[in-house]
Order: sequence, then structure tokens, then C-alpha cells
Amino acid sequence: MITGKLAGLWLRHMIEAFRYCGIEEPELAEVIAIFGPMAKHMVNADDDVPREPLEDTWLH
Repeated sequence: MITGKLAGLWLRHMIEAFRYCGIEEPELAEVIAIFGPMAKHMVNADDDVPREPLEDTWLH
């Protein structure tokens, strides 16, 4: 079960990992724009699962 708090922690650690690797802020903003909705989609604490996948979640 993934709660909002756990999804937020995942997102924070992903952002920190990208910063650690030297990703600049403009590119990091693109990553956050993709990973933010993905983190929200992972939350399933109060949902019936499985559910339909998000559209357009691939990095281009």
C-alpha cells in the first residue's frame, strides 16, 4: 500500500538523486513535471487496485 506520504518521499529522493548527479534546474523542472503526477498516481492507500495506467508517462 502506497500512501501520499510515501509517494512524496519517493519524489523527494528522486529529485535529490538527480541533483546529486548534477542535473541542472531547467532539466530538473522537466523531470519534476513528469514524476510529480506519477508520484500522485502511485498512491493507492484508499483505492481499489488494479487501475488503468496513466497516459503519456514515458520520458521523451
